[in-house]
Amino acid sequence: MRIERIELENWMSYPRRWANPDEHGAEEVPPTIDFTSEQLTLITGQNGSGKSAVLEGICYALFAKYPRGNQADAIRSGEGTATVRLYFSLPTDSGQVQYCVERLLKARAPNATLKQINEDGSEI
Repeated sequence: MRIERIELENWMSYPRRWANPDEHGAEEVPPTIDFTSEQLTLITGQNGSGKSAVLEGICYALFAKYPRGNQADAIRSGEGTATVRLYFSLPTDSGQVQYCVERLLKARAPNATLKQINEDGSEI
């Protein structure tokens, strides 16, 4: 598996949109980190700059688990939702197959649903 890029909207310290550094216009895009330009990626920065948020976003996209506990804490302060999109590829006999996992986290949404099951297997 090769991670190609991640988009983080309202995820921890990352805002919903920011100015596209590759464009000279005023276009705003989701905060995106592209991993395709190098074989090896090093994430560096000052304390609080979002290094852990990138790794935790990858974990949340792949496993639907927020490593620090309460998932609502991953939503940027003052916002109601966060979105993580992880783009990755897998090798096959005929080349690479690309995938995107998108997870939406809502502050007020339940984390689980409990359903009662009848003896015949149907849900109530």
